[in-house]
Amino acid sequence: MIMQFVTKGKNNSIVPTDFVGVCDPRPRVVLSSWPTPASVKNGKLRLVISGEVTDPVLNNIPWRQGIREVMVRVNGRLKKRIALKNASPNPTAGKFWSQKPWAGKIPKTKIALPLKEGAYRVVVRTNAGILGATGEDEFQFALNKDERGRWRLTHLISGIGDGGSGYIPTTIRVGGIHLDGDNYVVRLKNRKIKLTPKNGSNYMSTKALGGSSTDDPMVAMLSSTSDGGGLTANLWQDSGMTTLTFGSDEKVVAELLRKDKDGNYLTVASAEADYCPVGIAVDGNRDGSIQFSKDRDRRLTFWLNNDNDEYYEYNWYWHDLHYMAEDDKSKGKVDSKDGKIDCLRDLEDFARIYLRVSSRFKDDDEIEYKVYSQWFEKTMNSTVKINLFEQEGKGLKYLENKITAKAQKKKKRILACASRPKTLDKKYLNWNDAPTRLLFEGVGGRSATDAHGRVVFSAWRKGIEISRSEATLDLLDSSLFYDYFDVGLSGRKKPENPLRKTSRVVSSALYRHPQASGAPNYIIYVHGWRMGGGRKGVFEKKAFVSTMFKRLWWQGYKGSVGIFSWPELQLTSYNDSEFRGWWAAGPLLKRLRELKKNHGNVNMLAHSQGNVVAGEALRMNKTPKLVHTYFASQAAVPAHAWDSNVDNEGKTSLPNLYAHYSNGKKRQPEYFDRAKSSVANRVNFYGDDFALRIGYVDDNKLKPLLALRYEYLDFIRPETIYSPPLDKFVHVEFPFNRILTLRKNRYEIFSWCLPTWSNPLGMEKVDFTTNINLTSSPYNYPSNHYAHSRQFRSNIADEWPYWNVVFTQLTSQ
Repeated sequence: MIMQFVTKGKNNSIVPTDFVGVCDPRPRVVLSSWPTPASVKNGKLRLVISGEVTDPVLNNIPWRQGIREVMVRVNGRLKKRIALKNASPNPTAGKFWSQKPWAGKIPKTKIALPLKEGAYRVVVRTNAGILGATGEDEFQFALNKDERGRWRLTHLISGIGDGGSGYIPTTIRVGGIHLDGDNYVVRLKNRKIKLTPKNGSNYMSTKALGGSSTDDPMVAMLSSTSDGGGLTANLWQDSGMTTLTFGSDEKVVAELLRKDKDGNYLTVASAEADYCPVGIAVDGNRDGSIQFSKDRDRRLTFWLNNDNDEYYEYNWYWHDLHYMAEDDKSKGKVDSKDGKIDCLRDLEDFARIYLRVSSRFKDDDEIEYKVYSQWFEKTMNSTVKINLFEQEGKGLKYLENKITAKAQKKKKRILACASRPKTLDKKYLNWNDAPTRLLFEGVGGRSATDAHGRVVFSAWRKGIEISRSEATLDLLDSSLFYDYFDVGLSGRKKPENPLRKTSRVVSSALYRHPQASGAPNYIIYVHGWRMGGGRKGVFEKKAFVSTMFKRLWWQGYKGSVGIFSWPELQLTSYNDSEFRGWWAAGPLLKRLRELKKNHGNVNMLAHSQGNVVAGEALRMNKTPKLVHTYFASQAAVPAHAWDSNVDNEGKTSLPNLYAHYSNGKKRQPEYFDRAKSSVANRVNFYGDDFALRIGYVDDNKLKPLLALRYEYLDFIRPETIYSPPLDKFVHVEFPFNRILTLRKNRYEIFSWCLPTWSNPLGMEKVDFTTNINLTSSPYNYPSNHYAHSRQFRSNIADEWPYWNVVFTQLTSQ
């Protein structure tokens, strides 16, 4: 995205500024040396660091201080801090927008290193900018002795190969010629580099690449050919771009040239380019395919595998049921810490990462292939690592197919890569010009939040990295992918509204899919009863919405996700919890209207007793099509409240006000009839649900709850007709009974007085757009308590059909 700032001119006219920049909040570091000069003194190698730091954001908020320093790290160890010069903290005081990026100079600073053989990576990184981001530049070189015992420094001139970089090493005596430039680009000032195919192919003649002056340097970019097999040098000069191409079976000779006093270029150093192309890629745009040649497949935002998925024996104390189940547990070890896949549920926390190598180097024993990660921004309090596993099958079969998932579970970790390069056993590599398919998980503790960096796949010869490819990874806690809205208690007690009138934003998603801003979809989850109290309740609510997000993600959903949390109660307080649910509808409606305004199409998935909240919010709404698709899943509300034609399963002596509101007479509309215009599409997930049978149905038979002093007094016949004021709902109190009316006490009547004549919605096929019988194939939900919320708790392979229904409905809008 390109943006241009504007200011107000005379007469309040809009005046565009001169500053047009890319919307990337990260500062930028450009080193002016690579490094220069290099010398040996007192037994140490001395380098000189200098350059410039720019920040495209800082000047637009002039009251903030600038970036003050850069840190120089050599092979990961902090070597020096350098204070910036000419960095005004407030260059545009009094103006809101700046016309130029903020800039500071890195003064020439000497860095002394031990004179030891080996490879060196020097990273120059800023402190955090105004948005908490850092910028960096780096260079790499190797030190070794020649056959005469003289020290030589090998600069690694970087290029791009298969989405990463291929290095051409050029050997230069310490204190000799240097190259200027920054990552992946070689800038040549008053000197040239000559590339020649070693075998002297006829189709290309030797050409020298060079700029004419230091003020207008030529820039050379080395990259792979379109098929990933050869090497291309794209050269930009005043006359345009020249492209030199080398075949995949060729080696390249790189010569470093310098002008003599007569203006002629002389070769000062040369080296054979041992070009061994490698590639690494991810499904960055989530289209199902991974292509090494596409920039979009070299960056992925994913979540850390820092939950605790377990396969365990489930015991339900209300009933003699014992069976194996899967769930996300609040206590126990973090899944990514043990190097194995504990259960099938754990698989949804793994993503694909593919590698590619050239079959030409299959039998080259001198070449090693290594993987490592570099983290330039992290706020987690634990070491960041990437665990690699072999992938079973192709595509997403390890998530979709139960047989493939079971085979994948047996795979063990083959590599745990952190900042130190680790060798990948060649037996895991595919040499048949097909990708090496791997899975990765991000390692982080339960308190980890996010980390930003890259994972590098590289080829090494004799301790020197000769080619590399990298993929950028943003690893976040799953809670940073969804919005969390909460409505709590207001301190007022029943029968008045015990809840706050509006919900508050507990947290907002740090990550939204790049297409979410243009996509119309937002889906909000409304949880059910008995989610646990206190911290446990918060954990279970987050665990359910996190699972919902992950499973929609794997289906391909690219919209936004949120959860509406309301203070339901525990096991022995079903009716009290229902009462709170009715009152939570008002805050939910306000939230739905806000989401509609900001996001376009809003969808809602309510589970169990959460359908009390959802249904009432839709009924209270007066705007047509507020919600596009309403998913009622295992709903604990009367089926008659939506469809009066459902069979009467439990006819009582009280009027059927749910089916015929508000007097029980036939031809009166259902209670939720007004809600139907608020929804464009209604989906009902129903079945033979154990929790609804022993919970909702049995509780319904007890109404009115005489133990809580609720009664229904019937004086007018027929008894199925509600004829106030003689027919009345009452709460027995001393000295006078309190009369309950539908106008003022409707929620109290529904919660403690009025039984339904029908089964709950979650057990009946009703007049909805779509009805899904969860007991049928391919869902196959059993009649046990665990199945009541199995879509949130079981493994992703078993629940793929359920979430595919949700995804299909969302994408058909």
